[in-house]
Amino acid sequence: MVGTLRHFFLELRRRKVIGVAAAYIILGWPLMEVAAFLEETFELPDWFDRLVTLLIILGFAFTVVLAWVFNITSRGIEVTHGNSGAVPEGDSADPPKSVVPEPPAIDSSIASVCVLPFNNLSQNQDDDGLAEGLATEIHSTLRRMHRVRVASQRSAFRFRNVDASIQDIAAALSVRYVLSGSLMHWGNRIRVIAELDDAEAGSQIWSEKYERELDDIFRIQAEISEAIVSTFGIERQRDELENAFRKPTENLDAWSMVQRARHYILDYSKRSFDEAYKLLKKSLEADPNYAAALAVSGSVLCERVLNGFSDDIEAERREACELVGRAHGLAPNDPFVLKMVGTVSANCGDVEASLRALQRCVDLAPYDFGAWGYFGWPLAARGTPEDLERLHSIIDHLVEVAPDHPGIGYWLYHKSAASLCEGDLDAAEDSIRHALEKHPEVSWGWMHLASILGAQGKHEKARDAAAEARRINPAMTPEHFAECLAAMSGPGGPIEARTAGLKKAGLLDE
Repeated sequence: MVGTLRHFFLELRRRKVIGVAAAYIILGWPLMEVAAFLEETFELPDWFDRLVTLLIILGFAFTVVLAWVFNITSRGIEVTHGNSGAVPEGDSADPPKSVVPEPPAIDSSIASVCVLPFNNLSQNQDDDGLAEGLATEIHSTLRRMHRVRVASQRSAFRFRNVDASIQDIAAALSVRYVLSGSLMHWGNRIRVIAELDDAEAGSQIWSEKYERELDDIFRIQAEISEAIVSTFGIERQRDELENAFRKPTENLDAWSMVQRARHYILDYSKRSFDEAYKLLKKSLEADPNYAAALAVSGSVLCERVLNGFSDDIEAERREACELVGRAHGLAPNDPFVLKMVGTVSANCGDVEASLRALQRCVDLAPYDFGAWGYFGWPLAARGTPEDLERLHSIIDHLVEVAPDHPGIGYWLYHKSAASLCEGDLDAAEDSIRHALEKHPEVSWGWMHLASILGAQGKHEKARDAAAEARRINPAMTPEHFAECLAAMSGPGGPIEARTAGLKKAGLLDE
């Protein structure tokens, strides 16, 4: 009985009936007072204020029924469907008897986390405020991450000094990840230890210690918060992709198929791209208007073209543009879709569209480091001095704040391309060799190295690098590499600087 009543009140909250009722009472009470005032002032019949009161009461019942049935959204007035089992943050209810798996909405979270109050390990109790302020800053910064749902601070801080396990806390707050930590202050220094736990797996996936001078507490809070949030984003991305890949294929929903397809793409082989495309087609069969699947499908087609696996380059480029165009139409403000639009547009030669999409993406999701890295494609393709300076600035910052990010090899490739366009051959070689240490399977990285070595006059080494590219991927010929760069660069782009070394080494016709 108690559980039924509790579930009923949770349902009232979910349908926003309580809020609507409260607002109606707040507005209705003054109206009854006004009716009584008008009756007295203008000597209206005695039944006037009673009639107004009756109408307000009837209106209240009518309004509550409407609030239960309908919901006002950004898409207009919609019928409120029954609860599928989700409960408000911080609450719990009896689990539903059955849940039909379906792809999440394009703006729904793919990770959930709570930030617990940090423990003050200092002897001075005045440092409680310092520890709480740090947790508050981290909470605020995490909320800026795209598609990460953060439990409310009030709900999370209920667990201050509570003897509860990570699993119990995560279950109570309906989150998967729990971020906790401690602070110690002595003299003019502080030490912060932060830990990230995966409640579902029952394991700690990350821990880090920070020591700083206590000269500017607000700067320190921001610095430590950004470092923690940056690392959380990397771990969350890696964890989500790996979980999607390990999940049995027959149990994959549309969203999981997209994530598994993304995992396949990282292999850079024809087989992996074919497997990715099959999964994406299944995802679109499950939901033809799933914007994420449309966007990744466009990206896969571009990768097929870039790596020489396409049987019809122009047709697949056009299809890729159409797919991301449909995705953008369905979800114009989704950072993940915008990221895919950015990379596909760059690979198809529309630099301006690429830059617009990527800038909008990072405006919405400033901690999406992958999106920042994708700026390398259009900036290197256009190749003005200002573009190359910005590219270096972006990549240098990414390498500094996220040195363990899975995309660092590709970021260094873009930095190498910028250095080559600027004529700094030694810096270009250094960056691409570091990139290939991270991702030796990327054939176009080896062909790019061949062009750098050729420009340095190291023709034999250039031919060896080109041979390595062909060994990894027979389709990665100097001609194909140059054609892809030409398609990206467009008129006036730095295509000559990026292919001159291949010509000097005799690998590409003048």
